Amino acid sequence: MKRPRGLKKSKLEESKKAKLAETAVEDEDTLVVEVKGQNDVEELSQLYDSALAQLNDNNVEQAVMLFRGVVHECDKMIRIRHGDIPNADEEERELLENSIKACPVLPYSFYLTYANALYHLSLIDSDDPKSFLDVAMEMAEKALDLEQAPECLHVISRILIQSASLDKSDSVIEEFKKYFKNLVGCYTSKDLTKIRDLVLEISQYSHNHVDTLEDSDEKQTWIEFNAENWKSILNIESDNVEAQVGLGNGYLCLADELIQKYESDDGDESVERSEIESYLSKAIASFTKALKQLESTHQPTINILLLLGETQVHMGNIVDQTADETEIDQASLNHFQNAVDCFQKVQALDSDALPSQFKDFLTEWEDDFKP
Repeated sequence: MKRPRGLKKSKLEESKKAKLAETAVEDEDTLVVEVKGQNDVEELSQLYDSALAQLNDNNVEQAVMLFRGVVHECDKMIRIRHGDIPNADEEERELLENSIKACPVLPYSFYLTYANALYHLSLIDSDDPKSFLDVAMEMAEKALDLEQAPECLHVISRILIQSASLDKSDSVIEEFKKYFKNLVGCYTSKDLTKIRDLVLEISQYSHNHVDTLEDSDEKQTWIEFNAENWKSILNIESDNVEAQVGLGNGYLCLADELIQKYESDDGDESVERSEIESYLSKAIASFTKALKQLESTHQPTINILLLLGETQVHMGNIVDQTADETEIDQASLNHFQNAVDCFQKVQALDSDALPSQFKDFLTEWEDDFKP
């Protein structure tokens, strides 16, 4: 696996890392967690897993305390392996020296744990998230130096996508794309399931990032980039439902951006109706394929039905050629009928799942346009 180059690695001063570690444990209360491992690196990983479990259970305060503990222990483990053994009595010093003997060289997994803890703290407990992300990036790159593993690319990509939300510079964005393309390139690995989960998670992160953007052209660049990634996954796993929905969502987002330009007061003459129709048609094809795959396995389909119905409504509005708002041509009626079918299926599955705007659409359809 070739590591992408181009990022100027700004090595932070040891004092800065120490300051972050000090900040991470400031005002820390006591939270006892039992960990058992063959060495302190394994125990540290278990501590991180405990923090993540607390976060997943929405116990944010406990998660923060544990993530802080991870950062504190990581900093200490690095320092003692550089000969900086803190003041300790003879028994404590012997324990520290034994831990070094058990694991003299810190593995790449240690640096990933350090990076992940800092990443989560940057999201939930930091007034200066960029500083935490900078050090997290340094630790993740250290891990990648030690082991060219997909997990390293995954963590780096996640850090960079968060950094991109804080720093809109092209360098951060391009660096993310380089790392993520390398991660997508790992998808053909023997450990397909593990790589799939990593790629899909970052693909979703990247897709969600679009919602944080305001510039229309920047949005379109990211959406197109995401679409290419979903395609890369489907080229390897054509039946991957999540990638199929992601691709359809990308096409829908591209259509939405063009529709806004097309329908704006000043009007964008560069936007062609046919281009919007093309994106909507591709979205309909992707959602329809994903829906058939899920229906055959009796898995939940509400989200896809909503997306497909929304796309059909857009298509009905775009293909309508009538000048009179009280009339609809047959092509539009067909798409609107398809949307109605989707929304009624949603109501049959869960009466509370249909958003209000789609309920209004059904009411309008029944009152004014139903054939």
